[in-house]
Amino acid sequence: MNNEIRKELFLNHKKSALTGGIGLMAMALAAGVAYGYLHARLIVPEDAVLTAGNLLAERAAFFSEVALWWVIFLLDVTVSLALYRFYGTIDRTLSLAVMVLRLLYSLALGAAVTILGTAAGQGEKALLRIDLFEKIWSLGLIVFGAHLFFLGLLALKKRSTPIGLAWLLLFSGICYTLLHTFFNVGGGAASLAAAMEPVLAAPMALAEMLLAVWLIAGVIRSPRSAP
Repeated sequence: MNNEIRKELFLNHKKSALTGGIGLMAMALAAGVAYGYLHARLIVPEDAVLTAGNLLAERAAFFSEVALWWVIFLLDVTVSLALYRFYGTIDRTLSLAVMVLRLLYSLALGAAVTILGTAAGQGEKALLRIDLFEKIWSLGLIVFGAHLFFLGLLALKKRSTPIGLAWLLLFSGICYTLLHTFFNVGGGAASLAAAMEPVLAAPMALAEMLLAVWLIAGVIRSPRSAP
């Protein structure tokens, strides 16, 4: 392999790592505002009247939430492609599976956000649309958990990945899939998932954030040119 090809591959590898890391961090920030702040402030579960009043009084906040969800959707697609390019040299088949699973999750999220956007102007029926948004998103998170699990397997294959991060990705993937499977089964399984979620929320969120930090830090520490 000549030096020019090695240099190009090296630069593409760094670009993929940086794109993936920044994308994951931006996504976490957007999700925190969209779901953690705006959604929690506007939507009152099981109270259609109060929810309808909030959406009517704060239309700008609601449409800001929807816009942020579309930003998250685009970032998800970008991260899917970046991670495929970053890990493709380790195991192309497994990297492809990881990318496809995340893209399938992104499709579910896009469908959910489309429905969420129709809730405005629906009056007391708005909560039905919002509940459907959360249902479809939750089903998508089952697939997202599988994505994280296989991403963890990829991370185990890449020797430079901290072993603790790889295992955290595996654990986080199992948690997402099990919790959201239980939520969608309903009944006692949903109650168990609701009890477990506060305990598991931190490691589930931490996995992708640590991955983002590791990807960006790796770019910063790496040499400016191919070795």
